[in-house]
Formats: sequence, C-alpha cells, structure tokens
Amino acid sequence: AVHATVAATGQTLAIIEDPASAAIEIDISLVRLQRLATVCRLRFADNVPVLSPDEIDAMSATFLRVMAAGGVAAVSFLKAGGRPEDLPARLLRRRLQPQGGVAGRGWVEQCSEGAISMLFYLAADAYAQFALGLEIEVLKPCLSSVVNWARHTQAEALERQAKRKSSTTAASGVDLVGDTDEACRLLALCSIMEALAIEVPEAAEEMLLPLVIKDLASGLTASRRCAMQLAAQQKPEARKRRRAAISSGIAAAPRTANEVLEGYTWWWFDVCI
Repeated sequence: AVHATVAATGQTLAIIEDPASAAIEIDISLVRLQRLATVCRLRFADNVPVLSPDEIDAMSATFLRVMAAGGVAAVSFLKAGGRPEDLPARLLRRRLQPQGGVAGRGWVEQCSEGAISMLFYLAADAYAQFALGLEIEVLKPCLSSVVNWARHTQAEALERQAKRKSSTTAASGVDLVGDTDEACRLLALCSIMEALAIEVPEAAEEMLLPLVIKDLASGLTASRRCAMQLAAQQKPEARKRRRAAISSGIAAAPRTANEVLEGYTWWWFDVCI
C-alpha cells in the first residue's frame, strides 16, 4: 500500500498544470508524503522487519520516489506559472523546523504543511532507520543506488551546471526546470548523508562519503557559478527598471545584490549549505 500510494502521489504531482489549483494540489501531495515518511520511520525504528531481497529493493526504490517528489513538486510549481523567487517561501519553507516527535506539536508542525525541506528531512530520517536493519553487504548497493539517482544522467551531481560557461544573456544554456530538479536531487542526497551520519555514522563515513566526494565538490562549484550567473543576468533588468522609473518620475525601490540572490538562486544557496 505504501509503495502504491507513493507512486500515485508522484504521478499526481507530475501532471499538475492548472495555476489556480497548483498550490493546493502540491501542498496536499507533499503533506501526504511527509506523513508516509513519518509512518515508515516509526515502523523501522520500533521493530525492524525482516525483509526479503525483493522487499529491500522495493523499499529502497520507494524512498527514492519520495525524495524525487520534492523536485517534481518544484518543477510542477514552475510549469504552472510559479515564479522562481517564490519557491523558498511557497515550497522549500526552511522555517519549518523538525520538532523531534510524531505526537502533539511535532506531528502537527511536521505533517500539516507541505514543505520540500521537511519532506527531505523526514524521508532521510526514515531511510536511516531502514538502513540500520540492513547488513553491510546489502546496504552498499542501496547507497550506490541513492548516489546514482542523485546524479541523474551525469557522471557527478550537477556536473553540467558546474561546467556551464558564464554569461549574462538569457539564452546561455540555463535550464530552469532541469536545474531545479537536479539541485533538489543533491539536496535530498545531502539530507540522507546527514541522517546517516547521526544514526549510522560508520556507514556514512566509510561507505557513503567516499562515493560522494566528487559530487559535493561539483555541487559547490555549480552553486557558486550558477548563483553568480543568475545574479549577473538580473543586473541589466535592474538598470532598465531604474531608467524607466526615472523617465516616468516614479521612484523605484532599489534591489540589493542580496535580494537578487535570495530571490532567484534559492536552490544554489541551499545546495551550498
């Protein structure tokens, strides 16, 4: 039932198009997945079930689908007409902080409002509990699958973005939708690394970290390059707005460099963190 619900929810997120209902549909889907992740975390923490190899593969794939839903939600938001600068407040929502419990205030705050950051936290925590019940030789291919998923079609996570040439033109190879999805994948991978470092530090240090060193380096390079590039693209627009304001005699509120970075480069900022 969990596998089917996760798959169906991911499909629902992927076909959202109506701008009028997109925000509500995305929020409902994220909340559903956050609750499922919490239930999975409890299931594996209270009594680790004995799983067959096929069941382990299915559960591992389901966790990846849950993680993938974060990027799908962000992409659907953009395709439905959402603005990139609205993603931090509308979907990422890092102001929602884990409360350390699933009853009372913690459950309400973690599972009543859809948030990509919260989904990654809850799913990564559940994955760490799942990993605790696996033998080392079984866990290794599961972690490799996570890394390969985060890389998507690239040799290293965000490798294409890290090598993208700097340009201030709009048609400079920037793929807003593709960049958003792939950056969310790296954010999800980092969430899993953090959860494993807390619950299974040996696995995180000895098995996962060596696999992702190059991914972290390319992610940092891509973060800086793309953030600076997108900020530079906004400078001509800012000058045009100022000139138009002067011509019309209407004072325009100045936009600082920090405002540009915060508004247009939310995912690169979070990848850096």
